[in-house]
Amino acid sequence: MAIQSISGGNPAAYASPPPGDQVQRQAAAAAQRAEAEKTAELAPTPETKKSVREIQKEDVKKAVDDVQNFVNTKNQDILFSIDEDLGKTVVKVVDRSTKELIRQFPSEDMLQIAKALDKLQGLLVKQQA
Repeated sequence: MAIQSISGGNPAAYASPPPGDQVQRQAAAAAQRAEAEKTAELAPTPETKKSVREIQKEDVKKAVDDVQNFVNTKNQDILFSIDEDLGKTVVKVVDRSTKELIRQFPSEDMLQIAKALDKLQGLLVKQQA
């Protein structure tokens, strides 16, 4: 039984693989098309950006409420401040009744190290200028 080509072309041309460079170009083109489609699908729109911001705000608010509820049961206060020398946020957990510092983030030691490194960096810059 003989199989004949419908298009009338050379059947041997269909059986032989394209040259190596052409295969690589076709693979690269296919990869680029797939990447473009993926990027287009994941590209944020104004609606999705807004919804992401809303979700993040809701998550932060829920986390803050959860922490506040936990702290209220432990008779402790959380205080937020900014270190004037470094401009870094400092969080302190304080006993509500005795006003005793329970925990601080970053610790006082770390703040002192950061200040010393900042001064050292300032000295190095002044000497190079």
